[in-house]
Amino acid sequence: MASKFNTEFNYRFQVVGNTPWEKIKTLKGFLEGRVRAAALEEVSKIKYRAKLSKLNHLRNGGEGLEHEILELEAEIMETESFHETLKEGYELNHKEIEILKKLIKELYVIAEP
Repeated sequence: MASKFNTEFNYRFQVVGNTPWEKIKTLKGFLEGRVRAAALEEVSKIKYRAKLSKLNHLRNGGEGLEHEILELEAEIMETESFHETLKEGYELNHKEIEILKKLIKELYVIAEP
């Protein structure tokens, strides 16, 4: 998960690479991972909505057995318990994407004057 402190500093000064091109390659790898994480944010939302929909169906004429309903309620409660943490992580992830894009752009200016 994304860190709250020194993210831009770490990416700017502690990235492995002796040349701008090496740093660009490394930063692009980080960016790819962050973009994947952003896509998983939407997947997480869809799965949560699917669980809510399934629970609603089981409760309202879907002939859901009690243990199925209870298990689904527990899964939903578990998901909701760390919802704020996930939200904060996704926000930090989006900020990191912007930082990485900015740094890569700056490195291209240095690499290709």
